[in-house]
Amino acid sequence: MVIPRDFLYNGSDPGGVGSADPGSDHRIPTKEHEVDNPDTTAVPLPARPKLLDLFCCAGGAAMGYHRAGFDVYGVDIDLQINYPFLFCQSDALKVMAKLLAGGRVLFTTTTGAEWLTLADFDAIHASPPCQSYLNLGAVNRALGRDYSYPDLIGPTRELLISSGLPYVIENVADAGKHLIDPVRICGTGLHLPLRRHRMFESNVLLEGIACAHKRFTVPRYWTGWRPNGEHRLSTVVQVYGNGGGREEWPAAMGIDWMTPHEMCEAIPPAYTEHIGAQIMAHLAPINPCLRCGIDAGAGNPQPWACGHCPPVPCSVCCWEDDRSCPCWIGIDGMPLADIKALFAESGPEFGLGGVA
Repeated sequence: MVIPRDFLYNGSDPGGVGSADPGSDHRIPTKEHEVDNPDTTAVPLPARPKLLDLFCCAGGAAMGYHRAGFDVYGVDIDLQINYPFLFCQSDALKVMAKLLAGGRVLFTTTTGAEWLTLADFDAIHASPPCQSYLNLGAVNRALGRDYSYPDLIGPTRELLISSGLPYVIENVADAGKHLIDPVRICGTGLHLPLRRHRMFESNVLLEGIACAHKRFTVPRYWTGWRPNGEHRLSTVVQVYGNGGGREEWPAAMGIDWMTPHEMCEAIPPAYTEHIGAQIMAHLAPINPCLRCGIDAGAGNPQPWACGHCPPVPCSVCCWEDDRSCPCWIGIDGMPLADIKALFAESGPEFGLGGVA
């Protein structure tokens, strides 16, 4: 916490701006005295928090987090030319290990590039490949087909926990037993014609979205199911395979920048927008400074003086450095007796919020 030196003023200006009374030696600054321009619309907004998106594919999850307020940076072992944000083509687990070791990673787009370290990120999302967990895999292996995919949920979780950051691990419903206390999201609960269940594990308390299959009861969408060759329709959009009905996919998924193959593996952005809003709420400062956005602490009565940035533009000395100007005194960690002595030096005894 910081206080202005003018707060301790003992000079020849009785009755000056903000005086307690016309005969007092103590000029108590008002907000107008402290802030040259109290119009908070002139204060720059704090930067958006950054989210690392591992195993990002073409960016379905990324778009949801972006809509929730994050700047998103993707990593995938395959080149993702349709990924809508800054991207790094690399092994996701190796990138995570490099960041944990203190290294930097380069993320690029066609218009720019950024080098980032782990300290630059506020949260992490990971969607390890799902093929290892699908029931379809067991069927293919039983038929003697080559269907070998690595189980990456465990190794991914270990690295994410080591980061100390809020994290989310997403996967298909069949992977639920491999996740720790996951929540489930169903598209029908978000008023989407999708019965596309996805599971989300996190070290942040999350709420899922329950199924609402009864919202969609009229068979109107293409399906590949052909019992006895009979054509059947579905009550929800089926986003998989090489069949028909693809013209319905973009509207149902909320995705218009991917190929059909990419959409088959994508998370509807509405899912991660719901998850991202909860992560944002977890990250939100309790009492944000009106200038820099840093949490000023629940007990700080002056959020424009958080102690992490110049509390106010100083008209006395025209201080423009990134630190507090010499007109201000930091009292964080100062013993109460020293604070009282500081006030006592300025003249008559001064009360500190009722503290004797």
